[in-house]
Amino acid sequence: MKTTYLLIAFLTALLATANGQDYQHAVKIKPFGELCISYKRITGFEKGYEVMLSDLENGYSVTGLMVHHTPVLPRKSSKWFFTYGYGAHAGLFHQYEVYNPFRPFDPPREINRRYVALGLDGSAGVEYRMLRHPFLFSWDVNPNIEFLGPDVFRVNIYSNLGVAFVF
Repeated sequence: MKTTYLLIAFLTALLATANGQDYQHAVKIKPFGELCISYKRITGFEKGYEVMLSDLENGYSVTGLMVHHTPVLPRKSSKWFFTYGYGAHAGLFHQYEVYNPFRPFDPPREINRRYVALGLDGSAGVEYRMLRHPFLFSWDVNPNIEFLGPDVFRVNIYSNLGVAFVF
């Protein structure tokens, strides 16, 4: 209960300093698919970094990305931006599945064992900025390659919709 009051006080303080135009900070939540909470900081001209904490189906992952923004239609609208980036992640998982390539129609075996996964990430997406309100909507596709884990080499692709509070 005390945490709820602190969160409301924090968000109220952020709303007092918010503007809806260009932003330097964004706190984003992606509730569809995997749950993801991220913080984005724009450090230069439409360039910056993003740190994400994801609650995946079998564990947790922390991702750091360098992000870039490019206007989609600079002559038509200043609200739509194409975003792309690259970075790395570290994850702690508690279960994985093993597929038998010689029996492709058999169900995978589930193995309950903790493991750490390290890898490289990419990001591409579209962002819609609301110019009068301190919010934006985004759709991201995040492919990654894991080099350390039970499979030694694994490719994942996550797609998610998100809403962010910008200030």
